Amino acid sequence: MEQSRVKRIIAGAWIDPQTFFLEYDGITNNDHTLFRFRFEGDGVEVYALETAHAPYAQFVGWLQEP
Repeated sequence: MEQSRVKRIIAGAWIDPQTFFLEYDGITNNDHTLFRFRFEGDGVEVYALETAHAPYAQFVGWLQEP
C-alpha cells in the first residue's frame, strides 16, 4: 500500500503531572499500540503495549550531560 494512503490515528494526553499517555492506531494495517511515558527528575520510563501482536516492552532512560 502506498505510504501516503495509510490511515493512522495518534492521540495523547497528560494523565497526571508526570505521565503522558499516547495511543497509536494504524487502522489499515492492524497496528494498535499504547504508550505511557513517566517522567521523574532527569529520567523517563517508557511502557509500550502493542495490543494486536505482541505483549509489551518497557525501558528507562535519563538525561545525560552534553
